[in-house]
Amino acid sequence: MIDYRPSRSERNKAIVSAPWYGWLMVAAFSLTGMNMPAGVTQYSMTVEALSTQLAVTAEAILFGDTLRASFLVLGMLASGLFHKRFGFRVTFAIGMTCQIIGQIAIPLCTNIPTYYIFKILQGCNAIAYPLYISTILKIIPERNHGMATAIFNGFFATGSGLGALVAGLVIPAFGWKASYWVLAVFAAVCALIVLALVGPADLKAHHHNSPGRAGSYASILRKPVTWALLITILTSNWVIAAVTVDLSVFSADLGHKLSYSAFLISTVSIVNLIASIGSGAISDRCSARSSSPSRTRIAVLVIGYIAVLLATLGFGILPMEQETFLLAASALMMFGAAWVAGGFWALLPRYYHQNEAASGVSICTGLSNIANPLAPLIVGVLLGSSGYWIAGWLTCGGLAVLSIFSMAVLYRRENHSVHTEEEGIHP
Repeated sequence: MIDYRPSRSERNKAIVSAPWYGWLMVAAFSLTGMNMPAGVTQYSMTVEALSTQLAVTAEAILFGDTLRASFLVLGMLASGLFHKRFGFRVTFAIGMTCQIIGQIAIPLCTNIPTYYIFKILQGCNAIAYPLYISTILKIIPERNHGMATAIFNGFFATGSGLGALVAGLVIPAFGWKASYWVLAVFAAVCALIVLALVGPADLKAHHHNSPGRAGSYASILRKPVTWALLITILTSNWVIAAVTVDLSVFSADLGHKLSYSAFLISTVSIVNLIASIGSGAISDRCSARSSSPSRTRIAVLVIGYIAVLLATLGFGILPMEQETFLLAASALMMFGAAWVAGGFWALLPRYYHQNEAASGVSICTGLSNIANPLAPLIVGVLLGSSGYWIAGWLTCGGLAVLSIFSMAVLYRRENHSVHTEEEGIHP
């Protein structure tokens, strides 16, 4: 009798082909993705302590987070280039190393230049973010893309709550510096789990089987569909950033109590999670029954921006001094934006070849996240602080209209594709 032992590659292939493997990766990516927003909210609760330690103003400390947000955008844009050159494991390891070193070193800083360097390093961890989405789209069957990416986005959104929870529990018991180190340990554990799981999958960049410069940024940016997709997800990020950052300030300006503002933020965070996962599940279910899955997914996304438009109308005509109206309008606006974020990424495989996926996600995440610093600046600082809150919320409605137009362009393109395919012509 011959004692046959499968080779390592055969064992790895068996693991990757198992139905549970892809969803295990989604779970690992979701937990790891929570580190980015968790670090932001935890940091925001230590600004006063950092200001005292470094003997600078709170504004100087907050400027460090502006640097982080700027390099976050650059990190996302660079992700596709790094993935193409080094593959998943190295690019992911670089991003998580930046996150962990920043979390460990920031509370140890003794001068402002060093603090700024580590905040920049912390922003560079975003180089890993697009890999989560592009990899999920690669390893999960297309019929489940909506649900899988929605789970990731939903847990990513709840990361801010994790950061607040860690800060709230750790700071009173062990001091503000320990809150940084607890999250550093959590990030390290998540990174090790992901690296162990991706070993069998051997997620490397593929340069073969793709014509010419298929994966180049230039070729992707030349596609009109890229800009339509970018506008769609940028608006979602804009609305989420504006609600998350400025809603508590708006509530305070209206004279609402701090306890109500906290309840308001908690409620919209829960709505974010529910809407994101609900959108992905419904998008998958409806597209599976459709003769044109992409058109169906687009139609599902439009629901989100209709909700944003209705919420904008509510902010404009309803008395926001009444808690019920403010809660309803805020929840509806967050619902609409999270609904789009939950189902959006399932569209990308329709428009980008597998070899373009990492670069396409990198471009869409990087450029759309410009909204994260800009939305709070325009809605809250430039307009809200001057008493023009309604104008600030109208920017959300205006961008929603633009996004509906962009999705109409995508829908029309899908109509053309269906007709040409029925005639035997490749679109």
